[in-house]
Amino acid sequence: FSPDGKYVATASSDFTARIGRTDTGETIARIDHESVVGDVSFSPDGKYVATASDDNTAKISRTDNGEEITRIYHEDSVLAVSFSPDGKYVATASSDFTARISRTDTGETIARIDHESVVGDVSFSSDGKYVATTSSDFTARISRTDTGETIAHIDHGDKIRDLSFSPDGKYVATASSDFIARISRTDTGETIARIDHEDPVNAVSFSPDGKYVATASNDNTAHISHTDTGETIVHINHESVVNAVSFSPDGKYVATASNDNTARISRTDTGETIARIDHEDRVTAVSFSPDGKYVVTASSDFTARIRYAKSALLWQEVCSRIRHNLTANEWERYVDANLLNYDRTCPDRPVHESVTRRALEWVKQDKNKALKLLRHIAKIDDNADLNPDTEESDRDPKAVIKQILSSIKNDKKQQESDTSE
Repeated sequence: FSPDGKYVATASSDFTARIGRTDTGETIARIDHESVVGDVSFSPDGKYVATASDDNTAKISRTDNGEEITRIYHEDSVLAVSFSPDGKYVATASSDFTARISRTDTGETIARIDHESVVGDVSFSSDGKYVATTSSDFTARISRTDTGETIAHIDHGDKIRDLSFSPDGKYVATASSDFIARISRTDTGETIARIDHEDPVNAVSFSPDGKYVATASNDNTAHISHTDTGETIVHINHESVVNAVSFSPDGKYVATASNDNTARISRTDTGETIARIDHEDRVTAVSFSPDGKYVVTASSDFTARIRYAKSALLWQEVCSRIRHNLTANEWERYVDANLLNYDRTCPDRPVHESVTRRALEWVKQDKNKALKLLRHIAKIDDNADLNPDTEESDRDPKAVIKQILSSIKNDKKQQESDTSE
């Protein structure tokens, strides 16, 4: 998402990056490369987008029209790209075993960080003074932005897949194929906490207040753990590999992306899933908008999808467009096949009459089920008329059931009488 949340940037194996409107999905700009585009990042002011490609370049382009401003060259694929907090510099990570820090306006490289293998990720600290890099050489390095001098090493037993600075810049979290995530001091590289999984750890992210770390793993779980101790307080389960994890801006929710073709939004404190986003193939990335209203997901099904993060926000949008609560059929189709869970999605409007009529239809087949639904309607709507076919408003579920049963009995007698005549 752009810093103002109005746009979404996507990177694709179709050799393009695209910038689309959050509200409509309309593409406003396209950035072309000569090979796979693996990463994309907005500048802090939202005016520019940086893209990283397997064509050995990173491009800095205008957000509004995709016009290229400058280009940064490597000797092999560029795998990741990140702007400094002040927007003056861009850091790039490459398969040529280096990370480079370059000027945004000219592309001139001012510092270079060397590893002994592929550099897979790069990130600036919140104050912009340091850059952290991850590598297949089993290390993460923390280096000075102005000179590239490495001040700390973080060692793992296998390649490091992801990293994240804490919001205050004091710590770095790293995720590794050695089944471990580590939280380390930025100034020394000393590990202060360790989070264990049962398979490689793919991603790591700090909560906005820095108190928690979320990790995503090939063991089909995401963990939420204390930053200071590494103690896991919540597990979020998927049915396949979890590729990515992201906190909402208020820290109350975590979004996870999985090879089970879903992204899930869960409560940070309990792990309870409150929303699920389905794709037709594995979901590779997920991110909240800056205001927390939307979630964007990227998938191998060739789509990125923007959804409301919480159902309450979806209902607000629905209620702004329709004049009534959901009908019985709409509820069963779009929300829950069980009508007994019906709710007033628009609290200022009555339960739709079709729900009440469905309960009355049920009386013939299952009066107990009908009674449950009528009681539920009376509970969620103080003014509901439980029998629309009578002149006066009926509020007593049992009385309504008796009325309907009596009517059915009378109708049956009348039919028998007509037949005998």
